[in-house]
Amino acid sequence: QTSYRTSFASQRRQVEAIPSSNMCDPTMRSSQRVLNGKPAPQAVPKRISGFEECRRQIEVGLLIMASFYGIIMSLNLPITTNDKFCAESEGACRRPDLVAYKLTSGIAMFYQGALGVRNWYFSKEVRDASKGKPEDRLFGYLKAANDQNVAHFCYQVWDLCVSLSIPEHREPVFLVHHIMAGMTALCSLEFQMVPYYSVFYAGCCEFSSIFLVWADLNEFIPVKEGSPLDVFVFACAALFAVTFFYFRVVGWIRLSFPLWKDVLHVTKTGSVETFRPGKARFLYLFLSVDVLLGVLQLYWFGDVVQKIVETLG
Repeated sequence: QTSYRTSFASQRRQVEAIPSSNMCDPTMRSSQRVLNGKPAPQAVPKRISGFEECRRQIEVGLLIMASFYGIIMSLNLPITTNDKFCAESEGACRRPDLVAYKLTSGIAMFYQGALGVRNWYFSKEVRDASKGKPEDRLFGYLKAANDQNVAHFCYQVWDLCVSLSIPEHREPVFLVHHIMAGMTALCSLEFQMVPYYSVFYAGCCEFSSIFLVWADLNEFIPVKEGSPLDVFVFACAALFAVTFFYFRVVGWIRLSFPLWKDVLHVTKTGSVETFRPGKARFLYLFLSVDVLLGVLQLYWFGDVVQKIVETLG
């Protein structure tokens, strides 16, 4: 039997040594013994904490984001924001907190979105999981998913904390979104669940946010109409609308069907108790959040469409 402290890196080497169709074999994911090709009845899987394995990366990620935000805010860059952000200001409106937030978010969104798209479309291990069994997609080890969940969890925690200090970002719907998104990333990482789907939901769905950061720049700082910056903002707005529809509406709905099918399969056959004993309730949590956040995407897309109509008008 492997010890409690067996690292995921070691497990990955073991998993890569067997065919991808068998990548979720219980002997690769726990301390179970195998008897005639099946888990021995008396075997009890050891608990593996994905959060503990990735604690250092999470701490470093949060430290980097907090430090960058603090440094940019303390520099108080000479960037004049629109007067609506400084109702009682005398002279030029300066909001170093908003400037630091936008720059930090821009970098974080680019990392998450680019990482997700790269792994979703070009990672061999992710493609192998898509062709495997439901157990492969729900319980198989994917380093790409760990990396994505770490990045996503760090961003949601940082964004939630910073948003509470910025009046313009305290809208309940956004705060609830941060909590639900961070919670699913944490559970997926901790219990090593739904790795295949995490790459898309925590990665590809953030790709549109790369353009969102700059799409509303004209509402943040004065932008001269017809200037190169105005053209850039318009291009980002158009790309945001297209990528939001592709990933967060069409992609979200399309991937929800296999997610539900896989979860219902492992709960109906009981294989969830073989791979993650006592953790079936977290799969239902993922399904619930999938529906709630999916509805939220449709709500936000309605706002995007309304904005497009106003612009064309």
